[in-house]
Amino acid sequence: MNIIFQDPHSKIYIKSFSDKKIILSTKTITKNAIFTPNEFISYPWIINNPKSFQVEEIFSFLKNNQSLIIFGTNRRIDSKNGNNLTSFRHRNRSIDFMNLLSACRTFNILANENRDVVCCLFF
Repeated sequence: MNIIFQDPHSKIYIKSFSDKKIILSTKTITKNAIFTPNEFISYPWIINNPKSFQVEEIFSFLKNNQSLIIFGTNRRIDSKNGNNLTSFRHRNRSIDFMNLLSACRTFNILANENRDVVCCLFF
């Protein structure tokens, strides 16, 4: 799917995406990645299994002002892990788990609104 992105101020936005690869404004990714509208935080992002996703791993990449995190994957994950979600609430951050393609669309919308969003994609 191709996307028209309207914010020329963002360095990184998603031009098109599929289940196998995502074409960004600056590169094509085919492996796990963490990025914001302004920078790549980690590519490739090394994580063996989304079921082993640990909050502390994400927080080690984030800056203090990033409050919204999108975690996109087409693999099954347990987003109901109480310890993980509690850690986000205690740090005044929000995380949304969704499929990979929805995460791409949501990232572009939030980035276009100049929101401070972090996108974590797991292939």
